[in-house]
Amino acid sequence: MYKVKGQFLTIDMCPSSKSFEKEFFNILLELSIKLNKPIPIAICVSGLWINKHQEEFLWLIKQQENGYLQITWVNHSFSHPYFKDKPLEDNFLLSNKDDFENEVLEAGKILVSYNIAPSPFFRFPGLVSDQTLIEKLKDFGFIPLGSNAWLAKGEKVQDGSFILVHGNSNEKAGIDLIMPMLPKLKLLPIEKAFLLPNL
Repeated sequence: MYKVKGQFLTIDMCPSSKSFEKEFFNILLELSIKLNKPIPIAICVSGLWINKHQEEFLWLIKQQENGYLQITWVNHSFSHPYFKDKPLEDNFLLSNKDDFENEVLEAGKILVSYNIAPSPFFRFPGLVSDQTLIEKLKDFGFIPLGSNAWLAKGEKVQDGSFILVHGNSNEKAGIDLIMPMLPKLKLLPIEKAFLLPNL
């Protein structure tokens, strides 16, 4: 990665029983119209969120097709396991390492079933991993995508920040913080942070 003047907006879509953050996404559309260009975002999507929110998922795809959003689709695992009563070292994907390959590949299959070419990026649920899973992920050909500006945790935005908010209505604090920032940010495609060719 290299220093840039701008930020990378990543939006996590973990499994949720709630509707997505429609107002937030509509603000992005309004910004696109104002700037007369698609807004680059990375949506880190779990397979279960897609399965439970097909209508909303298709709406997001439509906004990309209509030229309002420039979406990089990031694999966020299939089930995004989480246990309230377990410590981090035994939680999220660390809770069952034997199922890691299935978690990665099944989420990718769902994206492909919608004719979406998955990006080379993977976001660990909770940003929790260990060296074993990172090495396995690299063997699958993926790049782990972290964050240094998880807004709901009080992390600050600066040039080069990987901003993290949740678009699934599970973490309102981050959305409340990002909304007034959006017109002032210089959002960049996530690929630019990794010097991938032709992007």
